[in-house]
Amino acid sequence: MAVITPKAQRIIDWRESMATMDEVMFFDIMRMYLGEIKTPYNKQKLIEDLSSFLRKKENRETLVSLLGSGDLKILTIVKTVRDCTVSKILSFMETKSQGKRFPNDLNEHITNLQERLILFSFADKDSGAMELRINPLLEDELDPLLQTDFLFSDSEKAVPQDEKPNSPVQKGEGESASLLFKAPCTLSPQFLASFCSFAISHPDLCKNDGSLKKHSLTEMQEVFEGLGKSCLEKLTAAFMNLSIFCALEKGISVDLDRLENFAAMEEKAQYLYLVTASVAHFPRKTMQVNAQIFFCTLYAIPASGCTLVQLTQLFLLEKEKVAGETSSRFGRILSSAASGSAATSPSLASGGESSLPPELTDGNLVKALAEAALEFSILCVCGKDLEGNPLYKRSSFFDEEKNANVANTKVLSIDSAFSVTLLPGLNLHELLPFVHFMQIKHYDTAAVFEINRACAIRAFDAGFTPEKISLLLEKYSSYKIQQNIQISLEEWFSSYKSASLYKGYVLKVKEENAQFIKNNPLLSPYIMEELSAGVFFLSFADDAKAQSIIAKSGLDFIGNMKLAPGQNRTLAFLPLDEPEKKIESKEKKAPVHKVDKEKQKAILDELKSELDGMNLPQDQKEGLLDRINRRIVLNKSQLVGESVRFEKVEAGGMDYTGKIHVIESAIQNGGILEVALDSGNSVAGRPVELNKKAPNAQLILELSSSGEKICIPVSSAVRIKKTRRLLNLD
Repeated sequence: MAVITPKAQRIIDWRESMATMDEVMFFDIMRMYLGEIKTPYNKQKLIEDLSSFLRKKENRETLVSLLGSGDLKILTIVKTVRDCTVSKILSFMETKSQGKRFPNDLNEHITNLQERLILFSFADKDSGAMELRINPLLEDELDPLLQTDFLFSDSEKAVPQDEKPNSPVQKGEGESASLLFKAPCTLSPQFLASFCSFAISHPDLCKNDGSLKKHSLTEMQEVFEGLGKSCLEKLTAAFMNLSIFCALEKGISVDLDRLENFAAMEEKAQYLYLVTASVAHFPRKTMQVNAQIFFCTLYAIPASGCTLVQLTQLFLLEKEKVAGETSSRFGRILSSAASGSAATSPSLASGGESSLPPELTDGNLVKALAEAALEFSILCVCGKDLEGNPLYKRSSFFDEEKNANVANTKVLSIDSAFSVTLLPGLNLHELLPFVHFMQIKHYDTAAVFEINRACAIRAFDAGFTPEKISLLLEKYSSYKIQQNIQISLEEWFSSYKSASLYKGYVLKVKEENAQFIKNNPLLSPYIMEELSAGVFFLSFADDAKAQSIIAKSGLDFIGNMKLAPGQNRTLAFLPLDEPEKKIESKEKKAPVHKVDKEKQKAILDELKSELDGMNLPQDQKEGLLDRINRRIVLNKSQLVGESVRFEKVEAGGMDYTGKIHVIESAIQNGGILEVALDSGNSVAGRPVELNKKAPNAQLILELSSSGEKICIPVSSAVRIKKTRRLLNLD
């Protein structure tokens, strides 16, 4: 059995699409390219004749020469976006500045590309959705032209600007004022360790709703001098949404196990998780997917920068790559997760609760991510485009190599007043032990901490001893720890050991059986301490583990546990893959395809000149001229008068039935109506609906000038004419 190649299958799909097309549109297309259709006809033979027309080199060359920049943008999206539909193109291209008519304009443009045989629609066999695909007979000519860089070529005309903190850029249309400055907050292991130290020392940091208390914010800004309210709130929200800061009835606690898991990640992955988590509380998998997509988006930004709209488009492209990596059900779940709309995806319910607001669409999600990335100095403003919109790119700080080994690890300076100055040089994982027994006092280039009694007790709870603390301090200091600090640590530890409060699993046996428990090979590894004769404090992870070990150890006669609460197991963070970096080649990069408007004009003028010299009825000439303007005519052989089907396009006066026919034809075929009113005024627009139930039929017309919808009684229209609006294909 012969194997069908992927391209052959795509050609079969195109032929099937043509064969199942609406009859009216099918014969319209055949007449446009093959001339008048003679009966009897064979559909498959007509499709084969149309294929032969497209296989002619001169026809394909003319078709490619007549492509405008608008055509190329749509085709690039169709090529790049998996399972592309009209709605996906709309979400990719739509911006506030394009107005209410943009969806209608886009639909007309896509219809035009279908008439020109460049695009075709095909029903997905699984979902039934109508997907847009590029005609496989044109792939060889179109593929080299459809570069994603073409979508962002406008940013090359940017006005550059130095990368400086707090550098203002004039606000452009549609841009948020919060996106115009580069914040002074630069993430680093030292800064994150200091921030966590502050949170540990201030359990009353937040209100019940998770927002910062006024006095906490004031104290925070004194410690982290120069940081604004927005940055501190975003960072707090990020740690809360990552469940590193946990809300209690009054205040918060820091989950040190989860913080350890966070610190175990690569430094850039930590920052991307913080950016993503600052936006909303996503389920675990959704958090990782959004962070990974934004990570890849950052490395897809052109060297010249991009606007917020272009950043959203890049995000959508990277999101499509995630969806395209697998066609399995799991892949669809990832795609749904990447949209941030967890509430609409039942498959994600098992991932945890999400506080994601429903209005957080792709565009709003990217805007929120960009705001956080600017606050944390991952993005910076690098200039503005010709319309005054800010351009963003990765900051030089983020491009620096992270987690590099530092030769000099002597980063501590300790004085006898219990003050510790910490210089940069250690990663977050190496810094976390210090968070246990030191409290941040002031953060700048160097962080200043204090060792005090409350911090020391917290460290003793975590298993530290005075000796362990001293060894850790001396490891990263050039000098030995001062004697008064050592003495204080030992005094605090002595007080700490004088009384203990336990919470966990306690096993009580008769005194004569105590030795049996100590010697039991299954139980002895879990004995943390013998509280008294026959009373043992055990370190089981959860109830199931405790029941299992007790049963296997020969104590299966013990009943249910008495008030023995379990412990939560902390899940590790899902890793992020570092995106493939674009290597800047010294050789000149292949330029983005430039539309040759002079060549296009010459082709169209030659066809129009040929048409002018033909002796044809006026309605046929107008029909053929409309095809030339819509770039359907590729050679002179298509200028056949008989191929233009007669159609009533105008009616007026007392011809009520004729006016109804013109309106219905415009609605069915996507035409524009010009309506002369009895008041002497004229309006033009797209017919939305014709209500014939009323005594006098009512036309709902969407005005081309404003997008406003008006109601016109058909009987009051002096004249109604159907036209086809000339599309702006450039």
